[in-house]
Amino acid sequence: MKVSVIIPTYQSVPFVRDALESVLAQTYQDYEIIVVDGRSTDGTLKVLEEYSACAKVITQKGHGVSDARNAGVLASKGEYIAFLDSDDVWLRDKLKCQVRFFESKPKTVGLIYSDVSFFGDDYAPLSTSAFRMRRPYRGRVLEHLLIENFVPASTVMIRKSCFGTTGYFDGSLSISEDWDMWIRTASFFELEYQDMILAKFRNRTGSLTKNQEQFLQSQIALKRKIVQEMPRLLRSLDLRRVRCLYYLPHLRLGVLYLLRYDSMSARRELREYVKLCPDNIAAYFFLLLTLIPFNKSLMVREASRKTWAKQLYELVEGSLEGSGIVL
Repeated sequence: MKVSVIIPTYQSVPFVRDALESVLAQTYQDYEIIVVDGRSTDGTLKVLEEYSACAKVITQKGHGVSDARNAGVLASKGEYIAFLDSDDVWLRDKLKCQVRFFESKPKTVGLIYSDVSFFGDDYAPLSTSAFRMRRPYRGRVLEHLLIENFVPASTVMIRKSCFGTTGYFDGSLSISEDWDMWIRTASFFELEYQDMILAKFRNRTGSLTKNQEQFLQSQIALKRKIVQEMPRLLRSLDLRRVRCLYYLPHLRLGVLYLLRYDSMSARRELREYVKLCPDNIAAYFFLLLTLIPFNKSLMVREASRKTWAKQLYELVEGSLEGSGIVL
């Protein structure tokens, strides 16, 4: 068996069929499908029963996507592991192109990824591709991954043998578990980018990454883990600009709380950012705003709130001008 395809599912009945059909439509055939479901109650398991002849289905109590991926990896037989989120789909040549690409690379390459396009709940395309306006990274990419997660999970193919070195997905991270895994992989192996759109990412209403507060808190938890458990990885973060970008989630979360009129939470996050990055002048301005007793009744109109939010976000972007990171 060359490739093990791992699909975590939970309450995925509206779209899991699309994901499975995109795998079954692959022009490359030496693969197995492992679906790990967190005991869905919405009919997902009934849909999965229709694919029992071509997919191995594992059910486990819902412990999150990390445990689901780990269960899939442990049950897999393939030389390569390919991840597919249950709401995304692959293009027909995805596995064929990636296996051929991987086998042309040395053993120092542990993970490959590709470009991805986006579509909405109504299947309408939302943008051309993830890397049309941003730069992908190849080779020793650890410094770049410490700052941002640029690896789309549903495009990843990784050598199964890498898990013996890196360990498995961290179940304590609810959202940024994939970012954590890519960082640990990049600390031991090279990553390669394949300049092709091989998957489509569904930008659906109510997805985890739509919860901005939870997303930023998960990023902060991941970076605290890196500081505590992998301090050697931070040797490249001595430059002031890089440090400011690394701790950017504190600034973003502080502004988010400010927009919600939660001055106490905003002050906590902004103080943390200023402590870590004392050279960012704009952060002091945001911190000052938390001391102003805004009267929410004076900002009742949604238009006024949107204008204020727009001005704050423009200020944050201005403070990071030239960094390549967009708020």
